[in-house]
Amino acid sequence: MLPKFRFSKSDRLRKKAEFDSVFQCKRSVADKMIVVYWKKNDMNVSRLGLVVSRKIGKAHDRNRWKRLLREVFRLNRHRIPDYFDLVIIPRQGVVPDFLSLQQSFRRLVGRLETVKK
Repeated sequence: MLPKFRFSKSDRLRKKAEFDSVFQCKRSVADKMIVVYWKKNDMNVSRLGLVVSRKIGKAHDRNRWKRLLREVFRLNRHRIPDYFDLVIIPRQGVVPDFLSLQQSFRRLVGRLETVKK
């Protein structure tokens, strides 16, 4: 069976309460590029939320981060071990490129399985 590669509204965290519930779990993994907060959900889909602060840069820089993070999530969603709500925050001072961001995401998602409670 082929993985689904679409990214619809049901695949996103959209409400403040959804973001807050992920942050309240206080579970995270990080590296030099991104920080991933996560919480297991009861749905049959992993969802993504992005927090890209003004500290990252101007609007075009923040938009680039968001586009790249959504694409990395969309293409690698099938690698997420269970169904999680993920909130990704990019690190300040890092210039994103797709390949290194994808490697970072894969490495951190692989660590979710070992950090699970």
